[in-house]
Amino acid sequence: MAGLHGAIGSTDATHIAIEKAPTWLNHVHKSHKLNSSSRTYTLTTSHRVLILSSTSGHTASFNDKTLILFDEFLCSLQKGKILQDYEFELYDIDSNGTVTKKKYRGPWIIADNGYLNWSTIIPPYKITTTYAQTRWSQWVESMRKDVECTFGILKGRFRILKSGIDSTDAIWKTCCSIHNWLLDIDG
Repeated sequence: MAGLHGAIGSTDATHIAIEKAPTWLNHVHKSHKLNSSSRTYTLTTSHRVLILSSTSGHTASFNDKTLILFDEFLCSLQKGKILQDYEFELYDIDSNGTVTKKKYRGPWIIADNGYLNWSTIIPPYKITTTYAQTRWSQWVESMRKDVECTFGILKGRFRILKSGIDSTDAIWKTCCSIHNWLLDIDG
């Protein structure tokens, strides 16, 4: 509906504070975004904030390029192992200036510029030189906010994610599951 045919969602990473991290692990879990030790989770959501995939927690020192290598959903999408029956059409202009429809197979995900340069991960332009590139980047950035909203919903609905937790992976995945379950019930 938003005009980004083939995009099934957005992806990004978030930090969740660890309440009782062992002292000897603090340097590994030290976050540049939080003042405390934390774990980082990559989340992929649909445009309607349904969680499609989440990784287990990783050290807060990992960046997006490293985290994506541990994301089974995004790696499987890149390797063509999943959702290859998904088809969409885009308009193209041939060398004569004629507008034609072109079919593509396999979906893609909207991300920020921190991710690897994969054909299934589409970020906005880093540097724009034309008005069309600027508009494209603004459009993609506005659609990428779905994953940011999902982080906000999760941390607002489940206060434990905002204040700090002990066994982060189990609690994080439980919160993600309950979030999807509540979407099924309430919409």
